[in-house]
Amino acid sequence: MSVESAARERSTRRRREWCSQFPSFSGAAMYCSFSVLQTSILALIAVTAAHRAIAAEPDAEKILKDALQVVAEARSLSYQATVVSQVVDQDRLPEQPVGGPGRAFAPNIPFDATPLPMKAVRTTARVVWQRLPAQPGDDGPRVAFSIDGGVDLADSNDKAEADPKKPPEKNKEAGRKKVADKAPSTRQPVRIAFNGSVMRTLDARSKTVIQVESDDGELPVVGLGGVFPLLDCGFLPGELSAEDRAEGMQVRYKGNETVAGQKCHVIEIESPLNVDLEGEPPAGFKEMTYTRRLYLAESDLLPRRVENQPPFFPGMAAEPEAVRVNFSEVRLNPAVKPADFDLPVPDDYELRELEDEVSSGLETGDVLTDMALPDREGQERVIEEFRGKLVLLDFWASWCPPCKQSMPGIEALHNEFKDAGLLVIGVSIDADEEIVAAKEYLDEEKFTYLQLFDGSDFSEDLGLRSIPHVILLDGDGRVVYQHTGASPKAEKKLRKAIEQNLPKVKK
Repeated sequence: MSVESAARERSTRRRREWCSQFPSFSGAAMYCSFSVLQTSILALIAVTAAHRAIAAEPDAEKILKDALQVVAEARSLSYQATVVSQVVDQDRLPEQPVGGPGRAFAPNIPFDATPLPMKAVRTTARVVWQRLPAQPGDDGPRVAFSIDGGVDLADSNDKAEADPKKPPEKNKEAGRKKVADKAPSTRQPVRIAFNGSVMRTLDARSKTVIQVESDDGELPVVGLGGVFPLLDCGFLPGELSAEDRAEGMQVRYKGNETVAGQKCHVIEIESPLNVDLEGEPPAGFKEMTYTRRLYLAESDLLPRRVENQPPFFPGMAAEPEAVRVNFSEVRLNPAVKPADFDLPVPDDYELRELEDEVSSGLETGDVLTDMALPDREGQERVIEEFRGKLVLLDFWASWCPPCKQSMPGIEALHNEFKDAGLLVIGVSIDADEEIVAAKEYLDEEKFTYLQLFDGSDFSEDLGLRSIPHVILLDGDGRVVYQHTGASPKAEKKLRKAIEQNLPKVKK
């Protein structure tokens, strides 16, 4: 007999002897039942612990890192993408009481309970990607892509009515399904191709093909606004790394779900929304987050769905809907050829070339006239008095954070090139009492380049639709360069344009 068997026999004999001392069977049964119960509980605890050890929650960080690695090593990718989203119906927007480019995007405009006119947009397209070798001077690898599909438009009133018995997410799903099932009342083709250097977009309404060149291989933004979610599969330019993350970002595992016939890991990524605001921010503003869910197929770790939940700003009438993109027929490393990323101009279409990241009605070579704006002392200054110099106009406003972010760089260019023939002029589009705030800001920051004010009407005459916007004029007042927005890329391109054009003007 083994040592374990002998120990079990002695334990059983002691229990039987102890039970015989009870005056009744019930007492013995009580003890023996307790003994059995105790043994069962211990066994259950052991089994539960073993089960938990076996069924431990997957590591969300590792899954995300592995998925990024799969995409980073991919040579090409193709899939069918579908997105249904709500966008503002620009044709039904009320007129702005005060004009000025970019004012609709000013963060200090208060939200109210009046809902904006919306329309549902359902976009479906076949998307093909290819990773290209980096060229000398590029910051990262280049990519090529093509989008071939269509957009269906419908009024937001076509959304399904909310069922009070269903949770909000079910009602949203019903609304998406009704739009998806509805016969399209308006359908526009979507055809875009980018070969790593030139992007072409087909505009069926105007029968034009819009062409944008990218010298450094970066993805152009002109014409991509409405269809950009279709590209949100992780196959974007640049080095992909799980370590390249925002401070405070949280990655969580949210279980499994089947999408497009594929069992998927659901990974939730929550990032804090860090926004610099002047003055006291609204309650809770700093705590807002941007949430993103990736549905990564267990078979290949490529996304079959991506959901982006915009933040809920204090004062908004309702929580904004998440933008959901579904991916199907996903193929890793399919065979591709250069012709897949070329968009020929149809015979009855016109080719129109645009500059990337320019939001204005001006074109290169246009001559600026009819500018007459007051300076700090109230003296009217006209554009003609600056002829013979290389003139940099910087359009900004006191309520525009990106403008303020770019202004120290503008000041640096002024100090570096003023003796070489560059004249920097800030043009504030602030109106009425905002002009006082603009002057106070300039005094605080001690900017030294020339400032003109009350330029809202002038900016509208130029067709500016967003700020900050810079325009570089040669000695004859012709546009030689312009750019919308603030970014390191924009600063680099502006400096290059200044250095190229300075030798052509007199000091």
